[in-house]
Amino acid sequence: MPARGRSAYSGASPPAHDRRFRQTPPRAPDGCAPPRIGTRLVVCLGLSQLVGWGCMHYLIAVFGPLIGAELG
Repeated sequence: MPARGRSAYSGASPPAHDRRFRQTPPRAPDGCAPPRIGTRLVVCLGLSQLVGWGCMHYLIAVFGPLIGAELG
């Protein structure tokens, strides 16, 4: 039993059987690693979000006076 306020794992590395400290991602039952999200995909999604938000705000700025004139 560890002393109060101290970790049960006072050694340099945790026991290999402890799943809480696993360094590799879990594998599927057939032994294949789960698919990873690539850097290219993350960059493309980020750029599409940036362009989408920019277009949305730009359109409001462009059509704002027209909408204001029509609504009064």
